[in-house]
Amino acid sequence: MGHLFFLGGGADSVVGYTSIALAFVLTIVIFAYSIGIVSGFL
Repeated sequence: MGHLFFLGGGADSVVGYTSIALAFVLTIVIFAYSIGIVSGFL
């Protein structure tokens, strides 16, 4: 997923920052979802 960080010319552009933010949010969501399954909440 590392290539996502360089879409739109990298972190120097608005698109780059958006790509980083989206990748970070997706990582958190997937992590939280996995923890929920392990904990038996989902």
